[in-house]
Amino acid sequence: MEKRKASYLKIADFIIKLLPAPGFSLILEGGYEPFLFPRENQAADIIVEAFPGFPKSSSVEPEPIYTAILDGQKLWQINNQNGNYQFIIYDQESLGKIQQIALVDQQFKHWKIYMLPIKGDGLQVGLCPLLYPMGPLIMYYLTVKNEAVLVHASGIKDNVGKGRIFSGFSGVGKSTMAKLWNDKGAKIINDDRLIIRKFGEDFYLYNTPMFYADKPKKTKLDAVYLPFHHLENNINKISGTKALSGLMAFCIQHGYKRSHLEQHLNFLNGLCNKIPVYELGFVPDESIIEFIKSNES
Repeated sequence: MEKRKASYLKIADFIIKLLPAPGFSLILEGGYEPFLFPRENQAADIIVEAFPGFPKSSSVEPEPIYTAILDGQKLWQINNQNGNYQFIIYDQESLGKIQQIALVDQQFKHWKIYMLPIKGDGLQVGLCPLLYPMGPLIMYYLTVKNEAVLVHASGIKDNVGKGRIFSGFSGVGKSTMAKLWNDKGAKIINDDRLIIRKFGEDFYLYNTPMFYADKPKKTKLDAVYLPFHHLENNINKISGTKALSGLMAFCIQHGYKRSHLEQHLNFLNGLCNKIPVYELGFVPDESIIEFIKSNES
């Protein structure tokens, strides 16, 4: 039997082992390639196996437990199948066409992903198990079993090493804020999606693979901001339930399982008790940088 060649990704210090079926190469979207690394005897947090074609239908009808829908079109569906999970990912360019099917254990540690083979570079036929949106889904499920969250936010490390995130949905100024800080010498960790993890008493923010290539980045988290555009710069430090609910609103969550919600609530409660959280109205120009530095407690 032909031996399968494993590849490893390191994302937010999580190790993902990738195993394509015998005779097939592994194909990754470009944003993942900088996250490839030699394992160096570290155990994998999850294993992702890739197979050609789709599994035969089970004699037991899957029970739908969560469906993601955008503008009336299914993005993906999660089913309960014999006590485990079945993920059905739909091709967004062909209405109703299945892109991938994943069979996943209860702990979200072993993913068997089925798909149609595609041609990679040259003539080699390969499998792309992390094809969007499967990759971000796997990242999300890493957070529900660990002290971590996946959040809509931009993150920066300033020129004295202080890490800040600016969390919110599209249009609140996350990317604008990241660029303003970058123009003043700060490093952008990412301007859209971050993983926050806890190690010991400290919290760290990480970038994740995007549609473009960027090297892995990490920094300690020192402050959280919930920005919005305003006629003048103003800042309001918040705490307790207001801080918790304010940040949780921008964390990615599916919400169909109580234990996952409790995991994220407990994590964010600890974060908000440790890290200062601010509401931030701002004018989108360089004045906001010194305003923030001068008004942080």
